[in-house]
Amino acid sequence: MKRVFLGLVLVLCFSAAAAAQAAREATIMAADGVLLKATFTPAAQPGPGVILFHQCNSDRKSWSTLVPRLTAAGYHVLTFDFRGFGESAGARFANLPPNERVAVQANQWPGDIDAAFNFLLAQRGVDKNRIGAAGASCGVNQSIQLALLHPQVKSLVLLSGNTDTAGRQFLRTADGLPIFAAASDDDFNAVPLMRWILAFSHNPQNKFAQFKAAGHGTEMFAVEKGLEPMIVEWFDKTLRNAPAKMPAASTSARKPSPQEEFWSLLEESGGAARAMQYYEETKKRDPNMVLFPEFAVNALGYERLQAAKAAEAVEIFKINVAAYPASPNVYDSLGDAYVAAGKRELAIETSRKTIQMLESTPNLDAEFRKLLRESAEGKLRQLGAPIAAPSTPQPPPAPPPAPPADQVFRMPIVYSVPGMDTVAVRRDVVYKTVDSAGAKLELKMDVYSPAGAQSGQRFPAVLLISGGGADPAMDWRVAVVYQSYGRLLAASGFVGIPFTKRYQRGVEGVTQGASDLADIIRYVREHSAGLNVNPDRMAVWAFSAGGFLLSSALRDAPPYIRAVLSFYAVLDVIPGGRSLEEEQRLADLSPLTNLRRSAGRVAPILIARAGLDNAELNAGIERFVQEARARNLSIELMEHPQGRHGFDVLDDNARSREIIARAIEFLKARLAQ
Repeated sequence: MKRVFLGLVLVLCFSAAAAAQAAREATIMAADGVLLKATFTPAAQPGPGVILFHQCNSDRKSWSTLVPRLTAAGYHVLTFDFRGFGESAGARFANLPPNERVAVQANQWPGDIDAAFNFLLAQRGVDKNRIGAAGASCGVNQSIQLALLHPQVKSLVLLSGNTDTAGRQFLRTADGLPIFAAASDDDFNAVPLMRWILAFSHNPQNKFAQFKAAGHGTEMFAVEKGLEPMIVEWFDKTLRNAPAKMPAASTSARKPSPQEEFWSLLEESGGAARAMQYYEETKKRDPNMVLFPEFAVNALGYERLQAAKAAEAVEIFKINVAAYPASPNVYDSLGDAYVAAGKRELAIETSRKTIQMLESTPNLDAEFRKLLRESAEGKLRQLGAPIAAPSTPQPPPAPPPAPPADQVFRMPIVYSVPGMDTVAVRRDVVYKTVDSAGAKLELKMDVYSPAGAQSGQRFPAVLLISGGGADPAMDWRVAVVYQSYGRLLAASGFVGIPFTKRYQRGVEGVTQGASDLADIIRYVREHSAGLNVNPDRMAVWAFSAGGFLLSSALRDAPPYIRAVLSFYAVLDVIPGGRSLEEEQRLADLSPLTNLRRSAGRVAPILIARAGLDNAELNAGIERFVQEARARNLSIELMEHPQGRHGFDVLDDNARSREIIARAIEFLKARLAQ
């Protein structure tokens, strides 16, 4: 089923004095005689023009807070209502069935947009060679199509939307067209979708703004007050002094990205089979590679259905099923294609699969869930097939209660290798002294080295970040779990270092813990010779609440941090019990936020997640993994479906041992490079 991005019309009023001149209402006649309502707001002086395309649950008024900013900055601005929206004539778009909506967008909107574009060019004072276009949601594709047809368009602003095959092919060659894009994490798949679209453009000026909870399209203006000034600044940078003639596309050889290679195959007529082969080969080489977002392939499949190419649509949707097997939406879309292709039994099977998946997919938008169910059940009724009553899943058995903390403190990990009892251990090495409650507090580390290590030998170092702080009654540095990890690492050819740190809940505690982590890394590197450490080959391994201290290793990581490991660790804020201000301050310190903000190197990551762990903790891990995959980072996720928080000491089974063993192999591979 198609995903329709939804937003909220937010009309905020600027003072009339903010506009350079009074706005003028206008009526534009489309080629077929349909009357389109528009608003033209001129600047005080001659200058570039900007045309704004609204999203498909709104109208031209959704741009009302941006328009005065643009005109005050010297831009002549045109907004208009698509046919069937706002005050424009035409059948109401919202009342049309999906296939007719697609037909209107494909067959009638291009002419309407040309009429609006020509109206803008005809206005006095508009620089006809310097036009900017901005689109929200369904307006994104219209902005790109306008630039494709009219070289006068020199700059684009794209908010929370997609484009079609022609748009992507155009972006591949439009080297001289800079793009500013923006989306919000809470807007379903908008962030990976916008990043993916930008991947087809090779303009070095391109910019992406990512927000946390700002909504969809122009809805973001009300939440992120800095977005509108960013757009004005963008046009100032890329449009006001843009060359009158777009530079020719580069003719130098450019190696396409894996995403481009995949899409080149998929967009070819009949290319789905070759694209599937490329997908499978790529995933074998790099299981973490993300070649496409789910809804991009979904949109392409529906393009093929609209072009009466049902068999090809089936093969395209099958790729989505292979890549996103946990999504109910991919099965519903495949069911639509099977119906169009006359494959009744397969359509029934996939429609029932959709309903089954809805029962086992808890984190799904309620409205989208309702639409998917209606779509799947509608196909079954259309095909004369009974709708199987959804089974009520039985709740999983409650995990056995964890032992008391003092008992866990004395438990070793459930995995061992030969030689752990013969490694060298230096205890109570002071790496830092701090003031604490009017007294001096020594922060210490223990150093586990390979047996027989000689002076001058250097080994990669792994710092073990526990979830606890500097509590004299329970110093997790000396807990048996970290002693056994230190011995495991030393027996595997590393220097293992558990350490004491200051760490408590709240912003201050996180800040202190991060400072201590930075200082122990600095200490180990400065004293590397005496510790038998190779200062250029280090890794950090976080457990439980210690995961929140990984931010510095994830945002523009220094080259000597070669690997990041996370076992049942907190990677995003777990909501509850804090003020909104503190929640936001903590979010700014979280590993997820710092991963998003990283503009430089991110070390390879291995994450182990326990299926029976806290649901909010695991949801944060999922958000982190999705962000890393959307950015094509090197990340490996190991699931322990029946594992508890602390499975490496609590769950003595094959899966726990397999995960720990894999972590050691991961370190060997990454720290040997």
